[in-house]
Amino acid sequence: MTGTPQRTFTRAREVGQMAHTLLSSCGYQVFVCAGVYPPFDLIAWKERDYPLFVKTKRSRVHINGPSAVAERYGEDLSEIRALKLPLFANVQLWVWTSPDGWQFYDVMQGGIMPGTMREEVDNA
Repeated sequence: MTGTPQRTFTRAREVGQMAHTLLSSCGYQVFVCAGVYPPFDLIAWKERDYPLFVKTKRSRVHINGPSAVAERYGEDLSEIRALKLPLFANVQLWVWTSPDGWQFYDVMQGGIMPGTMREEVDNA
C-alpha cells in the first residue's frame, strides 16, 4: 500500500533536507530547487568546483547496486538524461534506504555507477 500524497511529500521533503544538511556539512553551498516535480532537488557547489546536480529518492528496502537502482528509478534517470546540461555538470542520484543510509550514484548518458560522494562524506 502506498502512503497518502501528503505523507509521501513529507517523506520526500525530509530526505531532501537530510541531503541539504549533508552537503552543507561537507562545505557546499546548496540551492533547493522548487516546483511540483523538479528534475533535481538540489544544486550545490564548493569553491571553484563544477556544480553538483542532485536528485534524491527514498526507499524502505535495500537496493542492491546500480542495476537495481537503474531499474527502480529508470523514469527519473531518463528525465535527467534528456536535459541539455553542460558537459562538465556533475549529476548524481542519491537514494536513502532505511536499512542502509545513503547510496550515491553518478548519472551519465550511458548509465549510472557508484558515486564519488561517499569518500567526501566519510571524510567530513
